[in-house]
Amino acid sequence: LGLVDATRRASVPDSLGAFVAHYCQSRTDVKEATRATYRTVRQRLLGYFEEDRRLSAITQGDAKQWRRHLLEFLSDATVRKSCGVARQIFREAVELQLIETNPFDVRGMPTTVRGNPDRMRFISQSTTRRILDACDGPEWRLLIGLARYGGLRVPSEALGLRWGDIDWAGGRMTVTSPKTEHHVGRGARVVPIFPELRPLLQDAFDQAPEGAEHVVQRYHSAKQNLRTQFGKIIRRAGVEPWPKPWQNLRSSRQTELAGEWPEFIVAAWIGNTPKVAREHYLQVTEEHFNRASKCASATNCRDSNRAEPGSANPNTTGVGAERCNPLRLQGVAGEWAGVDSNHRPRPYQGRALAS
Repeated sequence: LGLVDATRRASVPDSLGAFVAHYCQSRTDVKEATRATYRTVRQRLLGYFEEDRRLSAITQGDAKQWRRHLLEFLSDATVRKSCGVARQIFREAVELQLIETNPFDVRGMPTTVRGNPDRMRFISQSTTRRILDACDGPEWRLLIGLARYGGLRVPSEALGLRWGDIDWAGGRMTVTSPKTEHHVGRGARVVPIFPELRPLLQDAFDQAPEGAEHVVQRYHSAKQNLRTQFGKIIRRAGVEPWPKPWQNLRSSRQTELAGEWPEFIVAAWIGNTPKVAREHYLQVTEEHFNRASKCASATNCRDSNRAEPGSANPNTTGVGAERCNPLRLQGVAGEWAGVDSNHRPRPYQGRALAS
């Protein structure tokens, strides 16, 4: 009836292998890392389905069986991500009218990636110092410091940082974020130069060659494996390696800041959202329990922070502030600790790495 662009339909293959390959090649609007994810999911699809299988012959039951197959050797988070990509690919086939319904758009096919408390670790300040002492040269110390003390993503944000982005007098730096640049207004953010980070930045600046542009000069090649080298440094420091080494450095910094500042400020500095932070970053640490246990009771803790009219609050500075100030206990009182948003008990969100 002339309602379908027959020429366009004829140019798009309707077999699984050919169509997914066509989809991967056509997505020139996404980053190469995303296209690599598409190719990985293509391999997983073709590892289960026949390459020449018609798209219309894949049912919702087939999709669920594929998901169960992946769960036999992949983590739940990885399977959720793969199912989400598969749903996205087959949505394109629906829009091209190659199939009528999306077999991966079905109940029982979760695609939201959840946080995994078993892979969360809090890296203490003392442990961080041991690792920094084991580094060779200022650039590795700065890389680790940018993640642990500045909350930057490594490698993308740390390697993209330039000396022109550093405002020494203003005590801040502008961080460009390739990961979030496709979101309106989130291509860059301003991050404080925290006191722990400043000496590492200054040391790298003093030893940088004349006319250097990037804060970190090395490791810009795609062949560099920062994770492997970081693991060697961690072992050299006598520390047991932890999962997701770079993200857990960011997570540790966000957890610390969450006890000092409102969550919207911390999220703006770290470059995520409060929701993402609660699901993937914030942890309850031993320090939270130790600090809370120094108060005889929650009531006494609150009462000790009430200042008499015309007098200074004794617990807003010094040891009292460290011990009883409720603002410093937000990491225990928020959604990510004892209760969730529905006021139900929430499990412990990670383990502190022994220093």
